Amino acid sequence: MSAELNLLFGILVLEVLTWLAWRLRSLNFATNLFCFGSWIIAISAMVFSGGISGSLAIAQVYVLLITALLASQRTTVNTLILTGIANLAVFYLETAGLLPAASLDASLIVHMIVSLAIITLTAATIIYSNQTQQHLVQHLSENERKFRALFEKSTDAVFLLSPNLRVIEVNSAAATILGYAPEELTGLPMKKLFPADEWPEVRQRLQTVTASQMLRPTRRSFVTKSGDKVILETNLALVVDERGKPMHYQSIGGDITNTVLEEQRMRNTLAHMTLRASTDALTGLLNREAVMQHAHAEWERYAREGVPMSIMMVDMDGLKKINDTHGHLVGDAALKALAKVLENNKRPYDWLGRLGGDEFMLVLPGAALDDAQRILSRMHQAANTKTIRTGMDEVRLTTSMGIASTEDNGTAPRAINELVERADQALYAAKRRVNTPVAIPHE
Repeated sequence: MSAELNLLFGILVLEVLTWLAWRLRSLNFATNLFCFGSWIIAISAMVFSGGISGSLAIAQVYVLLITALLASQRTTVNTLILTGIANLAVFYLETAGLLPAASLDASLIVHMIVSLAIITLTAATIIYSNQTQQHLVQHLSENERKFRALFEKSTDAVFLLSPNLRVIEVNSAAATILGYAPEELTGLPMKKLFPADEWPEVRQRLQTVTASQMLRPTRRSFVTKSGDKVILETNLALVVDERGKPMHYQSIGGDITNTVLEEQRMRNTLAHMTLRASTDALTGLLNREAVMQHAHAEWERYAREGVPMSIMMVDMDGLKKINDTHGHLVGDAALKALAKVLENNKRPYDWLGRLGGDEFMLVLPGAALDDAQRILSRMHQAANTKTIRTGMDEVRLTTSMGIASTEDNGTAPRAINELVERADQALYAAKRRVNTPVAIPHE
């Protein structure tokens, strides 16, 4: 077989192998095979046409151009290096007279074969480019369909926002949550979707996110078309192009309005239950357990820092007589009236509670004995001038009070219970002295 036919046969074999490699392996593998096979054919044509000075040495240029068009930059560089090495080797063999006799020359048939080869390679390039473009278009179309399906079918709200903070596009879920049609939101300034007092924080969040991060989900209030508020838990990411230029913001959020309302209801219920657990039902003051907790806390402060404290015990005189004479409703009213007097005359940071029945206790933080006596005198005067109406009659309240302090002149108490007991003793001493407020010193 002549050299011309061998050259043509080699080109046809390369074409077949290229298409098979594309179908059986991958597009990238077929590209590299095609470029390498073309290079082999070009070098072979140069060798059998007389070497570097032969008529077909120019075929290398076409191979390099094709490789640059089809393959990667790395493959092109490698082909260029191999071409340089091959040319040096052929030049050496040519100058040494070691090349075979030229069997391809500039005759008509050679030119025809070369032209055919060039046409074939060009056609292959065009076909390959078209196929590649179709493949890319199909791939992009499939990706677009997948993205669109994910975008539209998501039950979460999806927002695409421009760098100048306008809505580019939203999915159906976002439009439904906000009460808009999707086209109504397109181009709308993001500022209109947030409460005015929250927008500065939202804008700051948008301005601080970078391409390398996705901000973790945060709860955010949105304003619907009707002016109502909904709460979404949204994340935030910045999408950039291959040059790092911002393209758009992307945010995905779920509607948690009902969840937040339920959490708020639970907190309110818990707060109400906690308040009820620590409150006396009749007077609204602290109950026995709650006021004793504050007494223990102030005692710990006294033991730790040496800050004085006092305890005041208050007892309503004659509650049983009021109940027997006027009824329990009047007795309850008398207890509530006394609680109001004590509440109005205590210091803002004192703790007042009802121990039960007709007995009350005040915890006086930071109060030495003299301070506690002044408070007792003020409260005793206010309480014993208070009257309540019972139909046509009036009932005057009378009380007995006693105090005990960590700063007594006698022996200091060793525990809060001992301090409470001393105040209780002072109370009953006062009752025996016909409501004269006294404090019993302890030695």
